Amino acid sequence: MFVDPTKTFQTFLGIGGALTDAAAETFAKLSPAKQQEFLKAHYDRDKSIGYTLARTNIHSCDLSSGSYTYVTEGDKELKSFSVEHDRQFRIPFIKQVLAATGGKLSLFASPGAAASRCLIT
Repeated sequence: MFVDPTKTFQTFLGIGGALTDAAAETFAKLSPAKQQEFLKAHYDRDKSIGYTLARTNIHSCDLSSGSYTYVTEGDKELKSFSVEHDRQFRIPFIKQVLAATGGKLSLFASPGAAASRCLIT
């Protein structure tokens, strides 16, 4: 996809990456020093790429190490709702990414990893 500089109605929201289970589990295996190196290389706006946008999945996707859902099938009252699976790797990863950006990260969630990779309004 290309941005057309002659069309001024386009709004550029940012560039970023996917904060999936696979990314979070791989990140967790890194040493603390390598984790910091990764965060600086991707999210430091002054010295690196400076990602400003991130996408994460809602329950499991094709980039998850297992299949899971937040609600048991048929639970219309959502009594079984739980994000417990995400508490092990993905939520801590997202919190570290947010901290690395000083909270200046647009984050959106989609029900699958194959969702749109780019947002232009």
